[in-house]
Amino acid sequence: ENVSDTFALTVDNTNDAPTVSTAISDASTNEDAAYSYDASDNFNDVDTGDGATYTVSGNPTWLSNDSATGILTGTPDNDDVATSNITVTLTDTAGENVSDTFALTVDNTNDA
Repeated sequence: ENVSDTFALTVDNTNDAPTVSTAISDASTNEDAAYSYDASDNFNDVDTGDGATYTVSGNPTWLSNDSATGILTGTPDNDDVATSNITVTLTDTAGENVSDTFALTVDNTNDA
């Protein structure tokens, strides 16, 4: 004798935390030269349609961050010659986050 039954199985999606897909490499730029870096290339979130916010800490005042895209931009002056350890954090809509830190060095150039 065989017995069978039919039922519906619902699998609910759960939020997966974003990840660092590739570590951000240390970088350098010359003073008085425009700098731009797309940090979103270094992060991944497998949740389709999950929103993202990028924040930075440790960044010098000349370096700004687009929180929607993760693009860092700015132009350092002679007074900005230094190395900064910058942390980029991706936070998804569920509040899960991941961070990566890189060193950005502003090199001095001859202003003669």
